[in-house]
Amino acid sequence: MTACRNKARGAVVAALAGALTLGAAPVMALADGASLMESSTPSTNFAAGKVTIALGLNNAPLDLSELPEFEVGAEGNKVTPVQVTLGDGSTITSGFKVVRYSVWTDTDKDGKVDAGELGASTIDENEFPASKGTYVAVVQGTEYDNAEIYVPFKVVNKSLQGAVAYDKVTGSATLTYNGTAYAIVSGTLGIKVGDEDVAYNAQDGFSATWYDADGKIIGNGADPANAPVYAGDYTLVLDGTGAYLGSKVSVPVKIEPLDLSKAVVTLGGTGSTGTFENGAAKLPTTGGVAPTVSAISGLNALTATDFVVSGTTAVENGTYQYTVKLDEDGANYDALKGSIVNEATVSLDVVDKIADDFKYGDEDFDGDLVSEIDLSAEDHFVLDTDELVVKADGEEIDPEFVDVIVVDKETGEQGGAEMLSTPGDYYVYATVDAEACGHEFGGSSTPFLVHVKSGDIMNATLYVTYKGETDTRDVESYTGEDFLDDLTIQVKDANGNVVPATEYDIVITRDGKEEVDSIVDHGVYTVSVESDSYDVEQDTYYTFEVKSVTLKLDTVRALGTFNDEHEFLVYTGETLTPGYEWKGSDDVWRELPADVYTVTYEQDHKQVELKEPGEYTARFVISDAKGNFVATAFDKGGIKVSAKKVFADVANDQWYSEYVYTAASAEFGYMTGYGDSKFFGPADSIKRGDVAVVLYKMAGLYNEDDNGATEPGTGFDTPFSDVDSNDYWAEAIQWAAKLGIVSGDGGADTFRPGDPVTREELAKMLYRYMELQGKTGEVDVDAVLGAYEDESSVSDWARTYVAWLVEQEVMGQDSGLEGNKAISRAEVAAMTVRLQPEGRLSGDDFLR
Repeated sequence: MTACRNKARGAVVAALAGALTLGAAPVMALADGASLMESSTPSTNFAAGKVTIALGLNNAPLDLSELPEFEVGAEGNKVTPVQVTLGDGSTITSGFKVVRYSVWTDTDKDGKVDAGELGASTIDENEFPASKGTYVAVVQGTEYDNAEIYVPFKVVNKSLQGAVAYDKVTGSATLTYNGTAYAIVSGTLGIKVGDEDVAYNAQDGFSATWYDADGKIIGNGADPANAPVYAGDYTLVLDGTGAYLGSKVSVPVKIEPLDLSKAVVTLGGTGSTGTFENGAAKLPTTGGVAPTVSAISGLNALTATDFVVSGTTAVENGTYQYTVKLDEDGANYDALKGSIVNEATVSLDVVDKIADDFKYGDEDFDGDLVSEIDLSAEDHFVLDTDELVVKADGEEIDPEFVDVIVVDKETGEQGGAEMLSTPGDYYVYATVDAEACGHEFGGSSTPFLVHVKSGDIMNATLYVTYKGETDTRDVESYTGEDFLDDLTIQVKDANGNVVPATEYDIVITRDGKEEVDSIVDHGVYTVSVESDSYDVEQDTYYTFEVKSVTLKLDTVRALGTFNDEHEFLVYTGETLTPGYEWKGSDDVWRELPADVYTVTYEQDHKQVELKEPGEYTARFVISDAKGNFVATAFDKGGIKVSAKKVFADVANDQWYSEYVYTAASAEFGYMTGYGDSKFFGPADSIKRGDVAVVLYKMAGLYNEDDNGATEPGTGFDTPFSDVDSNDYWAEAIQWAAKLGIVSGDGGADTFRPGDPVTREELAKMLYRYMELQGKTGEVDVDAVLGAYEDESSVSDWARTYVAWLVEQEVMGQDSGLEGNKAISRAEVAAMTVRLQPEGRLSGDDFLR
């Protein structure tokens, strides 16, 4: 910083160099049997140590007080040593790593790992043990002659806890009676633990036993014949196998009854009394029509005799209503009555002839006609009812009696061909209006499914900008902020048309598993599009990665401290527990969450409370379950508790705080507060007369006991007419004027002691103060000042003074040059402490 400070540093270095060249007697005497350093080699010192802090699955901390446990096959399984306590009790946080894993047999049952108890076969450090057992992570001291220590742990089987049953056909956890067994082997019943499907598998899954509501065993789950069919409450007991061996859980399984009123019921004929086709009945030549149930949607293994159809027997053309319900006299009624509830109502048309030929132009009006309509295509399919030709036994039916019926697959809403202009899935069929044509004709075509879409959304049509840049960045370091706020997403269809935001949803998943609504924590995020109106290709997505932050000593500091050469805390008499903040890659300081670190404080390698004045080392251990902070452990020195004078208006987290406290301390005494108050006025301008007093104090010549004469003729005369000889600053101004540190106002006999001092005026005073001590030197004025944008703010007469102070790192460190700006009291404190950091001189050291 200054020439004086550099000389002091050089003296220390020289002294150390001289001491190191001594080859004779030791510098200090040692007690008998003692040595300056333990005789143990680095390798034995490491081998005698132990791992005291380690991380496990997904960087979660391991409890090393007992044997840690890992689950077989869990992604992210690993052992990461963080801190090793050496044989001499000291700790290290680097110079070691896991080099392999090994099977461990604790032959003497003492819980300690001996090299002879390790298995002959080893597992590469990148391949975590894959099967159940007891193992050790072999930690090698890469900087300690490759000596080894061990971290023992167990690998245990997976757990079936939290298992649920679901319908593999519908994907729903709600099971509904469908007439067939819910079998877990070659059936429709699936078992999940979390997001993972678990199979019925003797090698790696589970075996199972079914129980009814009364706790009675139905049978072995391996036999589909034992699986429940009817509605009710059941229990499936899963007994883990393979990777799940040893885990046993009970899974409740509930089968809901089928609501017949919500099902689609199809009526059929007996063959002897009539034939039903597509909802219409052709009247037989003799007798009437007596319908029976032929199908019920959602119900397999249907037995028509289980139902009764009630209604008027059709003996002539017309429309008839029928009610369908369970047959109370049927053989299966007792079993079915709890599985099928309510009843269905079915309308049936009886006609003379049933339409048997449906054409749309030259094509059959059936499932091959059209399966998809792309509304974004210029020539997309439009259903024109004028193109529809329907015949019965070769006789064409008048088009006015033919309708096209469109049914929304999801809602069941029914309408005409105009519904096909709205995206969705629809059942489409043509039907003859039997009532309109006097029931001469009837019947319907085979329904077919049409998927109507607004267009295609493909990966090439997903446009993402990050912070307004089209050349997107897909990787950022964690900051605690939501990166989603800076992402702009635009979607276009395959034809380049912008898709309205109302037509799609943005779905964000983290690490391919958890669906989230923000991009904050560490992980890889997939931003994808879902739409009911458009077909979205599977690979339409964008990835954004949030990388973990590695914390280290120069990116962590105590909250509310002056962070320059060390953290600066104020002594209060109580134990201090400061929070901490961290600096991200964007150089912004943010508060460090308290749950991601623990910190202890040391002095002379002993753990102590952060309380008494002095300098401390903070020992950090970082453990973040979210993975945002991945540092393990590090030591941060320079945490200082200071008992220096504190002012009410100088918060200790300001850049100038420590300078003010130092300048006002008893050791320095360069400046004081206002009178006896606790206020310093850091932002106030300093007066010219007060600067003379500051320099007088720095020189060690100021005596507060006799400063400021009170009787006439006893004051301190100065060459300035506007300085009262009895003022408190008269003596300092007299001294500074005699030495040429200060001068009059433009050659006049006035000094303006009460006026503010500009920065360049202070620079001149400080330069002259150091020049008188022989501590100034040459400086390249133009090169130094030319580095600042406000070079022109420095007057020509002041350029040398300002440039020298800048080169000494006294001025221009916290701002520009601002030569003609009035300087504040805080800035004076900073510049004087930087200029003379060893404290005030003795007085004899300075030229009088």
